[in-house]
Amino acid sequence: MPLSICEALRKGTQELKLSANDLIPANELQEQFITTQYIPYLHHRMYEYFPKPELIGFIVDSHAGTADYQEQTANLKAHGFNVHVGQAPVGTFGLGAWQKINIKWRVQVAKTTITSADTTYAGMYIQNHVRHKQVRFFTKPDNAMVVIVELLARNKDKVYLATKRDGDFFEHNPDDITLINTLKQYQNELHNGTYTTDTRYSGVKFPTITYEEEFEVEWLGGLKIGENCTISHALQKISFTMVPLNMNDIGAQFSDGANAADASPAKIVDINKPFLVWIERPGVPLPIFAGYMPKKYWSAYKEPVE
Repeated sequence: MPLSICEALRKGTQELKLSANDLIPANELQEQFITTQYIPYLHHRMYEYFPKPELIGFIVDSHAGTADYQEQTANLKAHGFNVHVGQAPVGTFGLGAWQKINIKWRVQVAKTTITSADTTYAGMYIQNHVRHKQVRFFTKPDNAMVVIVELLARNKDKVYLATKRDGDFFEHNPDDITLINTLKQYQNELHNGTYTTDTRYSGVKFPTITYEEEFEVEWLGGLKIGENCTISHALQKISFTMVPLNMNDIGAQFSDGANAADASPAKIVDINKPFLVWIERPGVPLPIFAGYMPKKYWSAYKEPVE
């Protein structure tokens, strides 16, 4: 998701003493990004809802093409990037965007395993609680092919996991815009009542996730800021972890500890295939993070050392 790109673009326009009105898109994807992501990001002052170092945007090189290469390489390394970029041509500059999300659970978590295609992965199990509602489940009344699970983080973020019973959401890894549109569909259907609460489930099992990617946002190249400056490249790094923590670390308040083996499998949502995840934060109209989690981001199971 390009929220970190929004922040980097905000820093870029500030550097040039320009505004969103001065953005000139070069293609349809850029126009969609500006209208559906960047403008709401500014309008709702979403950057105020991200404590450092959760979301960082910065200039990679000067729009005048005079930035020192070694200085910019050091700047990238300071923000955790491993890539190297050359000096931008005169009249252009680059953006750097960095986002780090580490989920700390508000709810009670038990370690378990996830089996998929004869491979065992490390996983988590969260059991619903009759009074405290640690987890909620949503399906369409006339079609339960997709189950959306709502979990609570310690900072009041809501983490949503969407799993498909048969098949997959995508044939190939989706690009940013495809992912945004797909998630927007499920998010809208969840909040407009198309998906309703499903009380048949008692818990959820899902993989431990360690997601870290560094890449160039190619579709942003060519976006003009004013008449005389063009973005030459945009680099993005995203780090997202979703792991079980020691119960003392998450402030567990229940004595009836959850164990995945104790519950009926028929009542458990077992996420054992690639799934969608997005995070909603109070006061922020767009997901603060969204991603597609194929198995390459799942943590391998390791036998406990005795």
